[in-house]
Amino acid sequence: MMRLKELRIKAGLSQQQLAFKLNTTQNTISRYENNQREMDYQTLIDVAELFNVSIDYLLGRTDIPTFPLANTNPSNYERCLQSIARSRHQTLSELLDDVLNNVLIEKSKKWEKSNKDKGL
Repeated sequence: MMRLKELRIKAGLSQQQLAFKLNTTQNTISRYENNQREMDYQTLIDVAELFNVSIDYLLGRTDIPTFPLANTNPSNYERCLQSIARSRHQTLSELLDDVLNNVLIEKSKKWEKSNKDKGL
């Protein structure tokens, strides 16, 4: 898990210091970093929270360290969405309907293209 090493070094932590924070051993951290051992679910959560990154980022599934508005109070999400809705002269419900419809349209287009590419 190369991202672990990158994050640890960026944070200025030694393997021993990180091990202490995660209540494990330096040897375990070394094994994680050298892909000789995989983290269990709880350790993934702990590491993601420690470095303020998503689990997908840790696993290399995305190059975006955090999600927009990550670690934000849930009421802030609603305020943000309400502000967007107001700027579009919509209710929050109308905005969410538009977003969902656009997602479904895009997924449908991708599905149709995929089937066309497969000759179906």
